[in-house]
Amino acid sequence: MTSSAPAATARSTRPSYDVRVVVVKCAKVGNTKSTEQVLNEVHILCKVNHRSLVCLLGCYIELEQPLLVYEYIDNGTLFECLNGPNRVYLSGMLSYLDPEYYRNYQLMDKSDVYSCGVVLLELLTLQKAIDFNREVDDVNLAVYVQRVVEEERIMDVVDPALKKGASTLELETMKAMGFLAVWMLGGVEAEPAVHEGGDRGD
Repeated sequence: MTSSAPAATARSTRPSYDVRVVVVKCAKVGNTKSTEQVLNEVHILCKVNHRSLVCLLGCYIELEQPLLVYEYIDNGTLFECLNGPNRVYLSGMLSYLDPEYYRNYQLMDKSDVYSCGVVLLELLTLQKAIDFNREVDDVNLAVYVQRVVEEERIMDVVDPALKKGASTLELETMKAMGFLAVWMLGGVEAEPAVHEGGDRGD
């Protein structure tokens, strides 16, 4: 299915007695960081159980390439769900991943704030989290918008369709939401837990 992340994923089918389609995720051979990430996922998923999380069906951690077996959720990509006809979706792309987690593999109650900030920017700008059609320095939406904010041009990146016909109050709200999104992208030490970010959004 993909090999863009440190661990590759593939779609498979379980034996004939159980014909469910599953997703198998494996660490890349010789990649210590990839192996650590897969083992960390096992550690985390053994502690959590939520209807919004993909179910971990099994794992094989004593192999040269540790394997994780997940249930298969056929819902498309985050961009497709935000912009497609169904407008519903989740993703594990690095563009949504808190850089601090990617470096240290430390999951905190603040780790999801970065991802929420990226999604909020996508909604405000109607642009992809990663887009190679933008300038080289602006491929990453989070980096791009943070630079624009530093240049005090935040409204330049807001989707024109949102601004068209908007009242002064609505424009100020868009601007405030943009600043909130950028604040959510801050370092883990400065980030709130997600419910605190929601308080600011109120």
